[in-house]
Amino acid sequence: MTDQKGPTLSHAEWVNNFLNGKRQVTETDAALAIAYYPLLVDLATRRRTITFKAFVELAKATYPHNPAVPNAIPVSTGRRLEFVRIFTALQDLPDLSAWVTGQNGKNSSTFERDFDPVKERRESAEVDWSLYQEAWDAHAVVLRKKAQKLKP
Repeated sequence: MTDQKGPTLSHAEWVNNFLNGKRQVTETDAALAIAYYPLLVDLATRRRTITFKAFVELAKATYPHNPAVPNAIPVSTGRRLEFVRIFTALQDLPDLSAWVTGQNGKNSSTFERDFDPVKERRESAEVDWSLYQEAWDAHAVVLRKKAQKLKP
């Protein structure tokens, strides 16, 4: 996207710290994002919100043998959900991360500044996510490669 002043950021680039260059991908980011995606799809399918704390506990129960998951903590979960947000933005899909809330059952003010969580949840619940599995798998491959580039 460009304007008279030169290149501008897409909405996805503007709201995503990894696309806009503010953060770099780690192996843990990639591993957790890949583990979290199917959990988010399941939440959307069942139309169930969950707190960050409960979401991390769900991931730990679901993936006890994934080496990245046992060390996951709620405070860094939003960072990992950004990778799912990249995928949904690139596919022009609603944001699955809207299903994960704070302890008060609400999304953060930062999230609400960029998204309407009620709309994102409603629209994501209506998507047939199985149609996007192949695209997600390809996205996961790219995500892993980006993380590997950061190794010394």
